[in-house]
Amino acid sequence: MTGEPRTAAFSLPHVVAFLAMIAAAGLAAALAPSKVDLADRSLDLNALVPKQFGRWQDVPSPFVQMDLSPRRDGEEHTTTDRPYDQTVMRTYRRSDGATVMLALAYGSRQLQEVKIHRPELCYAAQGFQVTRAEAGSLDLRAGQRVAITRLLTRGPARTEPVTYWIRIGDEITNSAWQSRLAILREGLRGRVPDGILVRVSSAYPRALPDRPDAYEIQVEFLRELLSALDPRGQRLLLGGRVPA
Repeated sequence: MTGEPRTAAFSLPHVVAFLAMIAAAGLAAALAPSKVDLADRSLDLNALVPKQFGRWQDVPSPFVQMDLSPRRDGEEHTTTDRPYDQTVMRTYRRSDGATVMLALAYGSRQLQEVKIHRPELCYAAQGFQVTRAEAGSLDLRAGQRVAITRLLTRGPARTEPVTYWIRIGDEITNSAWQSRLAILREGLRGRVPDGILVRVSSAYPRALPDRPDAYEIQVEFLRELLSALDPRGQRLLLGGRVPA
């Protein structure tokens, strides 16, 4: 023993871990929820969406829609289970008898821990099997394609084809990771984005054969709905600049 003081030995893994901790702390500070909020506080989702347009009319439905886990009345803040400020759930019938169920769920503050639920999880949690999930895009307005996801779900008593998209800020996201990245990008800009789930579905008894035309009917419904909305409503559903 020499009696000399020992110096601490720092290995490369220790240095990497230390730098990662610093980066994580800086990122957490950058994404703190004290940022500029992009939500429209004057939004009235129920009033914004017409109950009649084109050949479609809001009607009572024998089917109960899949729960969106909306916020309870009287709650002032969203939670991870109820991340929505406003929801609209309606059934529309076309003049020839075809029906489509519409569900809109709006959340004014999309955070990593509090964000819109993807329908795959909601259907599975409520006893439905998601037998098919496909990402794609649709031309819903002239000059604007929208990234969508299509599901085929089967419950104990009914089959339900689904078309949906999720807008976070100005981005349409096709996966949970894309949603997280969209929230991250907005956070790095110092902003907390809003978001909305746009979901349409068709229900028919499970004993009946599959109806591939259900998706075509949903596309027609969405096109007519978007055409019936004013520019504010179109931006709410699609984000960004909406072509004239």
